[in-house]
Amino acid sequence: MNDTGVAPDVRFRGLAAVSRDTAWVAGTLGTVLRTTDGGRTWRDVSPPGAGQLQFRDVEAFDARRAVVLWGRPAGAVTRAGGPTFRRPGYPTAVRGRALAERERK
Repeated sequence: MNDTGVAPDVRFRGLAAVSRDTAWVAGTLGTVLRTTDGGRTWRDVSPPGAGQLQFRDVEAFDARRAVVLWGRPAGAVTRAGGPTFRRPGYPTAVRGRALAERERK
């Protein structure tokens, strides 16, 4: 793996392999990386201003759509391959993986 410029103390906690070429990882310090070439290179697609967040998981559907999860109940969605993530206006009852399931549709 090539150096992505990500801080050396980042710990990855979530991995979503979408295909042979595409995968996403998420972890501490608000870090989200994505590869679209089978892991040869990784792009930092972390949401701006998320440096204090500790992502617990990532659910990805393709090279452009993913959901990062942290805390309780908190998640953010990208439909553009990052770094633009948004907090959807779903009801409080929609949490964690339920958020990912709604975005999958």
